[in-house]
Amino acid sequence: MEKGFILFVLAYIVVQINAQDAPLKVEFLDPSDRYVKLGDEVHLGFKLNRGLVFGVDNEALMERRRVVDGSEVVDVLSDIAKLEEAGVPEFYQVSVDKESADLTILFKILKVRDIDDATFMVRAIANNGEKANVSLKVIVLRENSKLKMKIGSNDFFSEKIEAPFSLDEGMYPVTCSAEGSNPATEDIMIWWNGEKLPLASTDKVLMDTPLQMYRTTVTAEVDVDLGTSGKLVECTATSRAGKQLHISAPIEVNVYDPEDLDGSEMKLDLTFHRVKQKNFGVWYLIITQKNGHMSKVPVKLNEIEGPSDSSSMLAASLVTLALCTVCALWKTL
Repeated sequence: MEKGFILFVLAYIVVQINAQDAPLKVEFLDPSDRYVKLGDEVHLGFKLNRGLVFGVDNEALMERRRVVDGSEVVDVLSDIAKLEEAGVPEFYQVSVDKESADLTILFKILKVRDIDDATFMVRAIANNGEKANVSLKVIVLRENSKLKMKIGSNDFFSEKIEAPFSLDEGMYPVTCSAEGSNPATEDIMIWWNGEKLPLASTDKVLMDTPLQMYRTTVTAEVDVDLGTSGKLVECTATSRAGKQLHISAPIEVNVYDPEDLDGSEMKLDLTFHRVKQKNFGVWYLIITQKNGHMSKVPVKLNEIEGPSDSSSMLAASLVTLALCTVCALWKTL
């Protein structure tokens, strides 16, 4: 029994001597960044490849590093050489794991505050001048406080627009912007009649606020034509914290009043500002009289060759279909 104990002590001493010869190293027990909510409890334990006696005349500082008004602010939260003074009972707790072969410090944030949205760094400094450090980030999750959608010159902030808004035919940029989240919102999308649109651009900006908050903006394009009436343009943004904000607005395509010719005839002009391949073909003017009689007048939009070798010159033209109750004709202006 006594011989076994002596061998154990000798083995422990050999291990400690070998550890002292190894380069100084410090590491977190869990090296991953933490995404937390206000009031959460967070464990930031770390260990050094040294024995318990290292803390007698050496340093291992737990620092919280933040940027305030453009300058870095460093707060020392604990030092293993002064464990009796370490920690703030209401917010932090520090202790030594006496069961560990390495020098293991159990550092705990008891209640996460906004001030803890920072980089936490451990700096180990031996009395022989040797140094080592390690860091991770604690990210305090924040929801988006605002979602904004813009299509053309129309701005929307409400979650749901009941009344349709009017647009002429054409291509329109759509912008969706979410702000207030931490970290920056990754899950932000623009939808067109239930289908997700490919994004033309994504921009993430750190907002100028006392707390760390981000603004994320994405853009896409929608093609508005006569078949668009009743379709929804939508924007959704889901923060890392989990809350989704949503805006939807129905579109109504402008159809202009017919021109009154002589009291017995009416003319309606349908204008294509950007002719596309899908626009070629037969169009119909449907006329319903007060007595219920309905008639249908067809007119065909043909594709023609322009002055060059390209057959798509008409697609860049301004085309008007002039329809009336007694005629069906088309012309290129």
